Amino acid sequence: NRRQNQLVEARVTVNVMVDEVTDEGAHLRRLHKLSLLRDETPSFQLSWTIIHPITEDSPLYGITADNVHERIGVVVVVLSGTDDTFAQQVHARRWYTPDELRFGAMFVDMMQFGGDRGLVMEIDRIHDVWWPEGEASNP
Repeated sequence: NRRQNQLVEARVTVNVMVDEVTDEGAHLRRLHKLSLLRDETPSFQLSWTIIHPITEDSPLYGITADNVHERIGVVVVVLSGTDDTFAQQVHARRWYTPDELRFGAMFVDMMQFGGDRGLVMEIDRIHDVWWPEGEASNP
């Protein structure tokens, strides 16, 4: 939110289109809603890292940088909440293609202590990532 007002009762959903093969050998593309560690927050004031654990039950299980283009069609993220100034529902939607997905990367910390300014969020770093030493990268 680039405005100075805040979102209350913010919610997020993440869906992924996965190419699958049925037991009969038919190829199809299915939309799966991903389970998230936290899909809502009472007040969206700072930043929020959306986390989906990739377990054996996840539709993303087994997807790698090498096979992502054959398995993933698109990832769709929808964020909604109530603007606390205008009391209106707002939403944002973003589609991510396989080319935009990163494996082994971690987000850069956007939160910095600014001395007398207290906690400062560096919003221009929102898309910045880094790869831990020894991890494979696909910039």
